[in-house]
Amino acid sequence: MLALGLFASGAARAQAPEPEPEPPAAQASVAAPPTLETGAAAPADHGTASPNTPPVDQGVAPQKPAEAKREKKLRWRGTSFSWANRVTAQTLGIGNDYQSSNPYYEWFFSLRPRYYLWEEGDDTLSLRATLNAYVELTNSDTTTKEHEFLIDDSTLALVPSFTLAKDGDYRTVLTLAAPRYVIPTSKASRSAGIYGELGARAGITQTLPIRSDENVLPTADIGARAGYGYLFSSGNVPEDADLDQLRMNVGGVTVPSDQLNGAALAQHRASAHIFGSLEIYRDVLSLSTEVGMDWFWKFPLAETDVTTGTGEAEVPSQDSGRLQRMVFFDAELSAEAIRDILTVAVGYESFPTQLGAGGKRQSLFYNTNALFTLSLELSLDGLYLKASGQKAPSEEVASVR
Repeated sequence: MLALGLFASGAARAQAPEPEPEPPAAQASVAAPPTLETGAAAPADHGTASPNTPPVDQGVAPQKPAEAKREKKLRWRGTSFSWANRVTAQTLGIGNDYQSSNPYYEWFFSLRPRYYLWEEGDDTLSLRATLNAYVELTNSDTTTKEHEFLIDDSTLALVPSFTLAKDGDYRTVLTLAAPRYVIPTSKASRSAGIYGELGARAGITQTLPIRSDENVLPTADIGARAGYGYLFSSGNVPEDADLDQLRMNVGGVTVPSDQLNGAALAQHRASAHIFGSLEIYRDVLSLSTEVGMDWFWKFPLAETDVTTGTGEAEVPSQDSGRLQRMVFFDAELSAEAIRDILTVAVGYESFPTQLGAGGKRQSLFYNTNALFTLSLELSLDGLYLKASGQKAPSEEVASVR
């Protein structure tokens, strides 16, 4: 076939007249642009070529290698909304006896939005917030109105996260919250003259494979987090600018005062917690726990003398109650009811102060204010992706709340 083609081409050239010399401008003409049908360059038209001359086969234009398609992730992935039913152990009649009945049952709502500002591989930078609200369904002894809906303090944090090591199910993740600002959106904080708390937190999570190729007990997580916060307020004690109560000062003179009580606010707050989780059934059932301690250093009160009926008494600025501690214990069993959308969890929380009534030390695992919880957590990004038919978001390994 090749020989027949060459023969036909030579015969055609022999029958065509010899072309006349072209002017220099015509000889310098360039080839026409590629045709739409084949993408090959069309031969230049010099005005003398035979119509029987076959076009030169230029081949197909080389194609650029396709770039690897990256997985498109939502900027606001990890955003969730939860509704929790919380009731005290005393209300359920669980645990030690108590002096008086004070039943407590509440609905607790939490919205946790996230927005990722930057990501490179497994390293990310995100903006995270926490917005909480609650309502007590029993007869509250702390609210003005029965069943009053209250907004809790909110948090806003800039969170960089770094994957330090990764090999299959083995993963080490460092997560920071710096800065982290607690916004005084609660009624109690605003009325106490609190402007907010500025601080930082750091946490590290280690994911360990147990039975990587199995659905039962595939992985476990262990980790630790620590944090610090400094309180900004209008005074060392709770003050309400709208309060104008007549009181007697240390000199025995009656003056208007906006002070709510004599207890100092916590100037410094620090925390150290350790946590862990066990995946009982892959992506469905897991058990988690957390234990730690929080420290509170109160504002120092000025040293002064108080006039009493028997004379003046000195009030020292330093006292043993300035440093206070609170322990924390939490355990939760969670199950994914709807994949990537809805999680159901039952849990137990105990957060007693170090010293209870009568100066006795309280147990880490139980106090009359310990809470049993039943919660539903809705993944808002998972719901959006499911409704739009897109791929579920990648799992977030660690977070700092």
